[in-house]
Amino acid sequence: MKKIILLLILLIAIPIAIAQENDFNAYNKLDLNFKLESTFEMEETGDEAKIEDIKAYLTFFPQDDNLQKVISKNYYGNPEPSDITQSTQEITYIWNDPEIRNYKFGVESTLSITNSITIIDEKVPFPIETNSLPYVNPTEYIDITPEIKIQAQELAEGEDDLYILTTKVAEWVENNIKYDLNTLTADVVQNSSWVLKNKEGVCDELTNLFISMMRSLGVPARFVSGMAYT
Repeated sequence: MKKIILLLILLIAIPIAIAQENDFNAYNKLDLNFKLESTFEMEETGDEAKIEDIKAYLTFFPQDDNLQKVISKNYYGNPEPSDITQSTQEITYIWNDPEIRNYKFGVESTLSITNSITIIDEKVPFPIETNSLPYVNPTEYIDITPEIKIQAQELAEGEDDLYILTTKVAEWVENNIKYDLNTLTADVVQNSSWVLKNKEGVCDELTNLFISMMRSLGVPARFVSGMAYT
């Protein structure tokens, strides 16, 4: 019988800058070396244990976008994987007829990052025209319920400056929702309505609630994830 082994993997991200600086905002762009790798160990649990292959998935890796260009990339593993493939969502590492030993896999990349910090130097009117704007509708996890609308509308009452309103909503989420890793599971992200009801969540879930509140006010908002060099 083919055995299935579930592995708990610790990711280690090592972004390396070309210079030590306290403030990167003076630069138009930065070229960075980025390394993300993980390790796991395979152990024999029985006299007749046999593994035909191992597959490991890396779902967090550098990709091109409007702020970032991937100059070079190298996918690697130790021992050398039998095959490495990339899709838009993940990198798959495969070892055929694997040995009982430690395994390492990851990606090394050189990135060119463009500085595009937007300076808000004048009032942004609220409410805004939302006809045909993207990122204003609910989704499975970024849901919009009457309770979410009521809370968002309380914060928006009397406010006509979008920048100030956005700050108020963000501060409300930070001050009223407890960051709690106990809500974290391997496969499930709680939706915004659950986070509001239970007043707790992890970073993804707090972000989802913020987005739900902003969308309920007709303000486009979307989820963006990544790593910041500090």
